[in-house]
Amino acid sequence: MTGPFACEYGPIVPENGDVHDDEHENPVVDPVAFKNVSPNAGENFALGESVIMQARLEWEGSLHGWDLFLVNTTTGDTVFTADLHDHREELRMEEVWVNTVTELSDMQLIIH
Repeated sequence: MTGPFACEYGPIVPENGDVHDDEHENPVVDPVAFKNVSPNAGENFALGESVIMQARLEWEGSLHGWDLFLVNTTTGDTVFTADLHDHREELRMEEVWVNTVTELSDMQLIIH
């Protein structure tokens, strides 16, 4: 059984991620909105159960894509990865991983 889940989001870099304001050398990047993210923090999954990882990412400019990592923080192993390369204001992510972790473990879903 795996669980509980923890989630970490960002930074997602917009397509024009090197844009700077006129007065400073700091990049001007509004945060990307993460919506409808699952699984929820604290969920547990049994061995052999399908874990549906989904999210909607929104930004008012063009996004360049996303990278997803599912990490077993108990062992340090990355058990699943996926990515998307696209150019849109809204990106949807839906990936499925079948739980193969045999010991109770903490898991972290990372979306960048």
